[in-house]
Amino acid sequence: MEAPFIVFGFAVLLVDGIKKRTYRCLIPVTWLLLAAVPAGLTWEDLPNVERASFMLYPLAIMSGIGLLEAMDLVRKNWKPAVTVIICAILVQNVLSFLHNYFYHGRIHEPWYRSAAEPELVATVEKLRAHYPKVVMTTERNNNLIHYLFYTAFPPSRFQAMGSPKEHDGLHFLNIVYTTNPCPMEGNPEQIARTEMNTVYVDKNDCRLPKNADILAAIQTPDGARHLPS
Repeated sequence: MEAPFIVFGFAVLLVDGIKKRTYRCLIPVTWLLLAAVPAGLTWEDLPNVERASFMLYPLAIMSGIGLLEAMDLVRKNWKPAVTVIICAILVQNVLSFLHNYFYHGRIHEPWYRSAAEPELVATVEKLRAHYPKVVMTTERNNNLIHYLFYTAFPPSRFQAMGSPKEHDGLHFLNIVYTTNPCPMEGNPEQIARTEMNTVYVDKNDCRLPKNADILAAIQTPDGARHLPS
């Protein structure tokens, strides 16, 4: 519901800043345009709302100014009714956001918010101590930085290793990170050729061969599972 007020507020600031030469009104406009530049120059991991976060502040200013200007245009007799309607819509918007953030967000593609990542890392860390090699998919937003964070890996030790960069086939300790969503995949009725004594961490919907043993299943709030096997 804020969209029309943002457009109206943008127009008011632009007119006041240029026509009336109230140049301080151009600060939010300039801020909004400049904030879009760094977001527009990046292309990895798109879409990414965090890169556009600096645009929120001028948008909030424009929304508020647009709302105030719109209220001033309404005749005094209609102001109470319009105020009640706008407040009711705002309350509905806030309730909708709270529902989406605290409930719907937990079960709608939660892997984009690294759901169950601590459990996955803890499980892999335990298995890593008993197997010579772990092949882990980077699918579902799983990557090296999560392993470093949740295991409290010493930064000095990581730096001494040359601070390995993320890439396909990255070897870190006895873990191999691969972009393949299903490092171990095969016909459930057949035996697949795999490395002995190796743990494979697959995406939840991978088909496992007959000779795969499921060692653990990490479940996200939406019911999807990573399968160390």
